[in-house]
Amino acid sequence: MLLLIEWRSPLVRYRDVWTIHRFTNILFLLSTVGTSRLLISMSAVSAAIFAQSNSFGFFNFFPMHAGVSFIITLIVLDFLIYLQHVIMHLVPFLWRFHRIHHADERLDTTTGFRFHPGEIFFSTVYKWLIVFLLGPSIVAVVVFEIILNSFSLFTHSNSKLLSRYQVILERVFITPQTHWIHHSVAVVESQKNFGFCLCLWDRLFKTYDCYSLAEVKRLKFGVADMNVKRNNFKEMLLHPFRNIHGSNYLLRRRGRD
Repeated sequence: MLLLIEWRSPLVRYRDVWTIHRFTNILFLLSTVGTSRLLISMSAVSAAIFAQSNSFGFFNFFPMHAGVSFIITLIVLDFLIYLQHVIMHLVPFLWRFHRIHHADERLDTTTGFRFHPGEIFFSTVYKWLIVFLLGPSIVAVVVFEIILNSFSLFTHSNSKLLSRYQVILERVFITPQTHWIHHSVAVVESQKNFGFCLCLWDRLFKTYDCYSLAEVKRLKFGVADMNVKRNNFKEMLLHPFRNIHGSNYLLRRRGRD
């Protein structure tokens, strides 16, 4: 459906639709699927199953109505994913992996696939720990994972919403028009709109911003100091392990990006 909206009502109308960047992003999707299969025992759902079977976690220590715990789970996990995103930008080592996602210079639905396996590993471990400590219902975690993946595709998509819907939705949710600001090559703008679903946390912690459609169309995307081929899958996979001089980051760290 998002691909259809991108075709019929894009935020930015590109000259060509299927470009090399989409092929690269799909390769990242395949690598993500492979990484996720290897880490299946550490998925958020498996953490919920483990916590429930061992009666561990906040919701097992402090039982409450199923509907209340369901809503609290969705809100708390939404905040913790916001926090994770902020951490990915603040911690230099983690930013080396997350910047691969930001390297895409043409945003569309496939940008939601563009995550380095290293970032997927960190994200999987992070979610496993927080779900295990929360001890939420399995259903709540499954629903959250569906929302998380759906919004990842939606907020990156090249989809122009009708103005009346945009005004209503952006009061509560992150939309493509707001998330695109976060992908700006300008550092000041890339430190805005970290949320993936609710814009509550960005508003609360003063990281929220919104632009008019005309302003969004003028945005330039990517990472300014990244002097590598952005759409070369092999280069993107290796990039986090190199320092700015091209040598192995894990063996020799001379500075930070």
